Amino acid sequence: MEIDLVSTSLHGDAWHFEYCTQLPLSPHEPVACEAKAVWEGVEPEATSSGAEKAYIFAMRCKREVAFMGWRPVVLSAKATAFRLFKDDHGSWHQSGGWSGTSCEN
Repeated sequence: MEIDLVSTSLHGDAWHFEYCTQLPLSPHEPVACEAKAVWEGVEPEATSSGAEKAYIFAMRCKREVAFMGWRPVVLSAKATAFRLFKDDHGSWHQSGGWSGTSCEN
């Protein structure tokens, strides 16, 4: 899978991974399945960072125009987040943003 990386960073005990998605953010399941596939590729980096939590941010990096009344507003980025946490045995588990997701591998 090839993705456009925005950034990776460590904030305290939380590892952040931001990437651009071409998928719409709604309905939620397709982008959640994409984030799951991204996580499978970057999990070793999150683990080696020493983080206890991880956040995957799927961002719509393409600009969009929305209207507030009659005034056009340019939206430069929208995102949704998926959270994971590490248990006492060092295994990662989904904790937020994944509800209702049943991805086929």
